[in-house]
Amino acid sequence: MEWAARGRGRGRTRLNAFIVALVSGVALALPGGASAALPCHVGNLQLVYRNHLTNGPTTFWNFALRNARAIECELHGYPTARLLNAHGHPLPAAGAQVGRQLNLPTPRVVLAHAASAYFTFLFNRSHTCPHAHHVSFFFVEFEYPSALFFPRSDHPQQHSICSGTARVSPFRGHP
Repeated sequence: MEWAARGRGRGRTRLNAFIVALVSGVALALPGGASAALPCHVGNLQLVYRNHLTNGPTTFWNFALRNARAIECELHGYPTARLLNAHGHPLPAAGAQVGRQLNLPTPRVVLAHAASAYFTFLFNRSHTCPHAHHVSFFFVEFEYPSALFFPRSDHPQQHSICSGTARVSPFRGHP
């Protein structure tokens, strides 16, 4: 499966300011020991499908966002995920909404060059719920504030899941 990225072009002003600060020798520091890294944007990130695991009725798809640039950047919180039909359009059903895995901490993850942040997309397969309570999707689209990642495949595969069970984890600095 191949993954590609689309961007919205946000963050260029802050990136230019960061480059000017580096060239002029100005050090950037934030209070409280926070990172001086700029938020990651589409030009920095590559989405990598790592693997999938199944535990009972739940399936976990593990992904990494890899920093492809020499400039370090920061991720925080959750990616947004949307389930898509065979034509790549979002599913309209309320049961197709992807929630967040809320019982996990949401650390800031600073990515040096070639470093990765990890997240998981999880769902319950449809054989564990009544037929009337399932939804089918072909693709999943992930978004982080300035980067949109979507799967591309010549052969879309249908996945049936229980309505309302799709969740995404926060970013983390380890697999």
